[in-house]
Amino acid sequence: MSRGIFRVGWRRSILVLAMLIGLTLWPGILAPSARAEEAPITVPLSYIVNLSNWGPTTATGTAQVWRTEAEVRLNVAGLSVLTGQRYACWLVNMQAGAFLAVGRFNVGNDGTATLDVSMQGSVPDGYTTVLITVQPDPETKQGTPSKLYSIAGFFPGNAAIQHQVQHLPDTGQYAEHPPFESAIQPDKPAPTTTGSSANLLPYVPLALGIASIIFVMRRQKRRDTKITKSSRMTRNIL
Repeated sequence: MSRGIFRVGWRRSILVLAMLIGLTLWPGILAPSARAEEAPITVPLSYIVNLSNWGPTTATGTAQVWRTEAEVRLNVAGLSVLTGQRYACWLVNMQAGAFLAVGRFNVGNDGTATLDVSMQGSVPDGYTTVLITVQPDPETKQGTPSKLYSIAGFFPGNAAIQHQVQHLPDTGQYAEHPPFESAIQPDKPAPTTTGSSANLLPYVPLALGIASIIFVMRRQKRRDTKITKSSRMTRNIL
């Protein structure tokens, strides 16, 4: 009778442990798919004094940048319709002096346009500025920005680059670039979590699950030992 009760109790314990392990590991199974959905970096665009030198000063825009997926979505408003020219969107690395071409476009009669471009690979580190230039159409110098700067914007937390760089990087084709606006204050850095405790938090449920398994197994082992001793004593008496 006692062995039957023990077997039933053991099976129930196995079922409970399996459920516990499943609940412990389930967030870890879902985590990779959740991390795969990268949040875009939103960059407001506007006419910046001492940087922009072409087009309506009231023009605005918004750029969304996915670094890992190398995708850029651009919305602009208030720009002038171009004839014989095209607008071009660039990601700029100020310190390296590099321009990454995103795409070309023109606006409609209402002054608005939308651009959605997926590039190859991923956006390298250091590209923290979005710049709209006016390029000749057809393009005479592929991959080279003109010195006609319209609206621009900086990644959040990177406006301080305006104090570190006096001019936009020279690509070798154009020697003149407008200086940055030095009166703009750098953004305050976002608070970051330091230490290893935050990195260990996802593993706490797993550790609790393993500890529970060890506890239950030891408990069942003690019960098994007591039942074995009791059976031997009963046989000896008989």
